[in-house]
Order: sequence, then C-alpha cells, then structure tokens
Amino acid sequence: MLYNYEVDNLKIDSILNKYHFVATYTSKDSCMFLVNRFETKDTYENIKRVEILDTLSVDKDCYKNKYPVPNFVVYNVTDESNRPLDNNFDIYVIDAKSGKHFKNFDLLPDPQMPLDWQNGYSKGIAINKKRKTIIYWGIIW
Repeated sequence: MLYNYEVDNLKIDSILNKYHFVATYTSKDSCMFLVNRFETKDTYENIKRVEILDTLSVDKDCYKNKYPVPNFVVYNVTDESNRPLDNNFDIYVIDAKSGKHFKNFDLLPDPQMPLDWQNGYSKGIAINKKRKTIIYWGIIW
C-alpha cells in the first residue's frame, strides 16, 4: 500500500476521473470482503498461523457479488494500536480476479477466503477527501 497525504482536491478529482472502477464501497460498510481479515498483530509480526474460530465468517452471504479489498489495519508498534480506516474513506476497486494469475509466485490457497477466492488479486484506491488522503493498493494472495 502507498499512502499519499495532503492531496489537493483537484488531484483527487482527476484520479477519480482517470480510472474505471468495477466497484465502489465505503469504509462504513458493515460487510467488507477483506483479504486477511483474521490477521492479528501477533500473526502478522511473528508470522504465526491464523486461527479462524468462526468458520462461517469466511464465506458470508453478504460477500456475494463483492470484490475483495485489503484489510487496511495498520499495526503501529509505537503505541500498540491497531488502526483501521476511519469512516470517511471511499474504496474504489480498479480490478480484482480470483485464481492464480502470477506465475512467478507459488501461492498456497488462503484459508481466510471463500473457496472461489482462495487465490486472487485486487487493486484499487481508497480516498478520504476530508483528510486529503489517498491509499493505492495492490494485493496478491
């Protein structure tokens, strides 16, 4: 992920007009289809196996017809907080596909994802106009 801060509103508007988006979501969405949604600070930093206690939450009905987006949680080592996106972000998916599309990476299926999305990729941008922040992402799993 690449974070851009203090972005001029004209620049934000030009970026929004530049791309065609396959989906648009808001960070307020109660059912975000997140990649690695069961990660914790411990599993992330210490490369520990993720435990999925509620297997029904892997493939919720509300994920149907949605595209996966990154788990935007930032693990901050200085103050021990886990900061997700605030509620003022709009999330724009430029492209996302299930399956193995990158031959250079020998990826294992991600058990945190539904069967039809156990491998895939997603790319897009998240924008908070109020904070003048843009996050560009590309994720492969």
